[in-house]
Amino acid sequence: CACERAGRLGLSSEEFGAMGLERLTAPLASSHWLASFCDSMLEPLREFDDKHAAELLPTLRAYVASEGDAAAAAVLLHIHKNTVHYRLSQIKTLLDAGEGFYEQAALAVRCEPFVHSPKS
Repeated sequence: CACERAGRLGLSSEEFGAMGLERLTAPLASSHWLASFCDSMLEPLREFDDKHAAELLPTLRAYVASEGDAAAAAVLLHIHKNTVHYRLSQIKTLLDAGEGFYEQAALAVRCEPFVHSPKS
């Protein structure tokens, strides 16, 4: 599984060993369930952004990249941290998010690139 996934990404199996979460989810990369989970978290944000140019998905990506630190996400996005907090509030409302929001969002954001990566 690791060799197949590394090949799709153009990596050697040795490089694949250092990929963290990818190693855990590689067996699920072609899973309908993981793709469906990612889509259920991210598609509503894409659709909202398309209609309103709200930048919710980039904000969520920056928030996850910043390990849940809104101030650090604001620096990445070159916006005020209150704007990040406002957008996160919008995201949580759109997704009807409850407990475990960050963990679910982080999993969706981190898994989406290889769940939907092109197949070689």
